[in-house]
Amino acid sequence: MRFRLASLLRRGVRELECSIGYGEYLAWMAYYELEPWDDWLRAALIATVIANTHSSRRYKLTDFLPRGWKVRSQTVQDAIALLDLLVRTYGDQDRHVQRGPDRKHDPV
Repeated sequence: MRFRLASLLRRGVRELECSIGYGEYLAWMAYYELEPWDDWLRAALIATVIANTHSSRRYKLTDFLPRGWKVRSQTVQDAIALLDLLVRTYGDQDRHVQRGPDRKHDPV
């Protein structure tokens, strides 16, 4: 997982380990569980689009994935769990930002 995440973020593994904390790493792992960025999925999506463009038959994404591959739809509960994890991981970062005397809150 570390090598794949480092590749995704275009960093070396050592640089990644020094630049993110354990909480952020856990958030990335949770995100990957809900929405894998696996190359098989990308390749299958491209193959599906090309096949459907050049054929009268309608192909599905699963037609181009390895046998036994499970495509799981994200449920509302999954999205809420991920959002909860991200808020717990990053939610307190605003308290470290110093604000001027006339600014109580910076709009996001």
